[in-house]
Amino acid sequence: MFKKNILLKLDKYFRTFFFIYLGIIFYLSSLTSVGNTGIFNFAHSDKIIHFVEYSILAVIGYIGFRKYRNYKIKLLIFGVLFAFSDELHQLFVPTRVFDLVDFSIDIFPFVILQFIQNPLDINTIKIKGLYRNKIYELFRSIINDIDFRIKKGGEFTVWIRDNFIYYFYKGNYFYKTKCKKCDPKELKKEIYLDLKNFLSRDISKWGLIYMTRPIKKLHYMQGSLNEKRTKLKKDYLVSREKAELLIKLYNIEKKILNTIDKNTKALYINIPFCPTKCAYCSFTSYSLKTFSKYYEEFISCLKKEIKKKLSNNDSSSIKIIYFGGGTPMSLKKEDLKDILELIDNYINKNQLIEYSFEGGRPELFNDDKLALLKRYGVNRIAINPQSLNSSTLNKIERDHSIQDFYNAYNKTIKYDFDIINSDIILGLPGENYMHHISTIKKLLELKRINNITVHILSPKKGSKLYQKGYDYNKSVSKSHKKIKKILQKQDFEPYYLYKQRHILDNLENIGYAKNFRYSYYNIIMISETNEIIGAGTGASSKILKGEKVITQRNPKGLVEYIKTIKKEL
Repeated sequence: MFKKNILLKLDKYFRTFFFIYLGIIFYLSSLTSVGNTGIFNFAHSDKIIHFVEYSILAVIGYIGFRKYRNYKIKLLIFGVLFAFSDELHQLFVPTRVFDLVDFSIDIFPFVILQFIQNPLDINTIKIKGLYRNKIYELFRSIINDIDFRIKKGGEFTVWIRDNFIYYFYKGNYFYKTKCKKCDPKELKKEIYLDLKNFLSRDISKWGLIYMTRPIKKLHYMQGSLNEKRTKLKKDYLVSREKAELLIKLYNIEKKILNTIDKNTKALYINIPFCPTKCAYCSFTSYSLKTFSKYYEEFISCLKKEIKKKLSNNDSSSIKIIYFGGGTPMSLKKEDLKDILELIDNYINKNQLIEYSFEGGRPELFNDDKLALLKRYGVNRIAINPQSLNSSTLNKIERDHSIQDFYNAYNKTIKYDFDIINSDIILGLPGENYMHHISTIKKLLELKRINNITVHILSPKKGSKLYQKGYDYNKSVSKSHKKIKKILQKQDFEPYYLYKQRHILDNLENIGYAKNFRYSYYNIIMISETNEIIGAGTGASSKILKGEKVITQRNPKGLVEYIKTIKKEL
């Protein structure tokens, strides 16, 4: 590391020597004979001299221009042009000739250079100066393996000041970039490109996009689809692969939304209880083992809130109902019946285009509850194993077996729900590429499953997994890509996606559907095109005021929610 730091400090001298060395090469090429002293009189000695000569040039250039963006490809282009001109000018030197073999040997060190990775060793980065908070939020969300800071110091510092971005490494001035416009968008782009160079890697295929709903970028963009595609790649540095995915989903979303009236509303009901809390979970959920004493009060408050909100809204406009959580199947049979009956008193189930129930944990599925759901009009149900690897289920504290999942599936198909969804998570502890592929293939063997959501683990501070700390397997991106191909071969097409901060490899969660078995709720929840009435702990209501979306959130805390509902109702 000491030697690397010394070389970084001496880069300007290497740049000077680079041009001096060019002159030396040109001078040697002007001589009528080189290498006839007897020292180099062996087979192919001239070829070896060429290789050594240009290898030295490549190394000097590599050190001298290391801090500049795209320096390797620029050095290659320069090397090709210089080597060509060097051979060309030898046509005018007696006894010398233009030799394509020599030209190929000359450029070979620059080709090798393209495959050498030389990242700076950076573990902490401090952001200071103009728009530091916005820049901090972006980079801490898309680069998982570096600790970004605002207050504490870091071994690498980014300082935005006076139309320049200054970089300091190990306390010493390192580099600076001039900004054309010092607005947040331009600054993010410039810093992204510089860090990509310093770290010698692609930071994110999503470029500067890190928010939950990437597709909303397309909603606000003007122009044709081609123009939007270009803006994604040029203005937001999104890769071609992700830009094409987003355009595809945008087209699917438009077709689906054209079938939904703009006045259509959704009712979302959050059930916060779970049999146990999974080790990866940071959502608003409470283990019944610990919080069962609040169960009855919660059910009472939830019924009051649903009744109040349905009374205050035109029930004929509610055409989508979604039970989420937590684990809705954790409701007792009589309470589930009461809530379904209450909703049925206000909403005609024949007007619904979707009635979803995130059953969740398979060990809770039974015929009594499934029969109730079918009777009251539920047409989409989710059985979520997350993984079909027994050791993984133990590590994430799911408290159910693989056989529980198969039992839940076999019970569910008897009731002929139109859509059966299953979720899986990539990046769980102990899992690798083979586990991921095995899980998806086992799911696809169950022919009635026609809706699959592939999640990527997003380690959150509120989860047990984060607090314990663990190293995820580096095959997540490979698995994600392969699973997409497997699903598409089986006629599953992606129809919605969302991202999360700190998501592994800065990937995305994608919902896939077969035979157009989409979830309308997922579409409007991500696109924010329709109003949502939220009830239950942590539920959000979405109110549209022209182009503006107003979010009203219920308290996340179970006790706080109960107190709030009792006070208001």
